[in-house]
Amino acid sequence: QAEVLDNRSVSISLLGGSTVTVRATYMVYRPSRHTRRGRPRGVGKRGKGGAGLYPALHELGFRDRVSPALQTTVARTATEVASYQIARDMLCDRGIPISCKRVRKITLALAARAFLNRNAKLEQAHEGTLPTNAQWAGKRIAIAIDGGRLRTRIFRQGRPRASGWRRFTTPWCEPKMLAIYEIDDKGKKIGKPIYDGTLGDWQALLRLVLIQLKRTGADRAREIVFLGDGGPWIWTVQSELFAALPGLKKQDVLDFYHAAGYLWNMIDKATT
Repeated sequence: QAEVLDNRSVSISLLGGSTVTVRATYMVYRPSRHTRRGRPRGVGKRGKGGAGLYPALHELGFRDRVSPALQTTVARTATEVASYQIARDMLCDRGIPISCKRVRKITLALAARAFLNRNAKLEQAHEGTLPTNAQWAGKRIAIAIDGGRLRTRIFRQGRPRASGWRRFTTPWCEPKMLAIYEIDDKGKKIGKPIYDGTLGDWQALLRLVLIQLKRTGADRAREIVFLGDGGPWIWTVQSELFAALPGLKKQDVLDFYHAAGYLWNMIDKATT
């Protein structure tokens, strides 16, 4: 095993739409010939270490030859609109020339790193080494949980089509989302909330809630207000959450519009 280092010129895209070229040290992992298994690679093929990286740029947040500010802008724009094409058009209108393919690549790469970061926090929480602060200790905290509905793309096994695309199915699933934020005595939101979610079951969401509470000191809050609609799994999360955090003052709030909808249905049936 060896690390190959050399200096190379690399082009970096910046937020303003410009591109600059810098010289940086390049590193790539290449296993020795004696440790390689399987058929030899062809000319130009990437090895086990992939395409390598620029350590100095990596530490400064430059990934995929894109500045951190541009990564954030592209990913945020892509998640706020209905398609990558619309995101690309909006970015071009702002003076950021970019292709639809690159919008998708930057967004998915940033999302993948976010998931790695969250999974690392899950592991730290399991080991009891998760860094914490007292941001919300002694405060009044609201926890809002809800479910949604979306389609996921699952690729089928087998050979791809002649066009190169693989066949896939798009079953419906329920994403489980949460928001945690500070509120005053009148229920008004204070500061920025924390958003998170999962495509797993209610137990996966419960783990995320506990991690966020411990990380921000909200597990030592003055009071926790739990908000949700009539979904049975939501109140399962509520009961398990407060069982894991005994001694906290709590208050449950049922979503008004869901409750009003059920009441109107009852009134409608009673009057017909």
